[in-house]
Amino acid sequence: PQNIRQALVSWNVAVGAKQYILQKKSADAENWQDVVATTNTSFVLNVDPIHLYLRVAAMNVGLGSWDSWEGDVGQPVGIPDDVNNLDAVGDFVGTSVSW
Repeated sequence: PQNIRQALVSWNVAVGAKQYILQKKSADAENWQDVVATTNTSFVLNVDPIHLYLRVAAMNVGLGSWDSWEGDVGQPVGIPDDVNNLDAVGDFVGTSVSW
């Protein structure tokens, strides 16, 4: 997404899944909140600048195990520090690298 207040959440296909359940919670929340039940393997989530916990499970007859992620979202990330000790391995004729 082009908007810093959105995060693209994606996961691998689960064989036999009829849909996926995506849930979220913040660091200070006790309970998980349903975000979406979808047949897709990705979702664009609107986010605030927080430490976010996400989990997704595949569903068929029953609910599969949860796969989870956590991290800071909705905050700008600065440019990386200077690159040092960069090596080119192999034959890269006609290729240029600039930083």
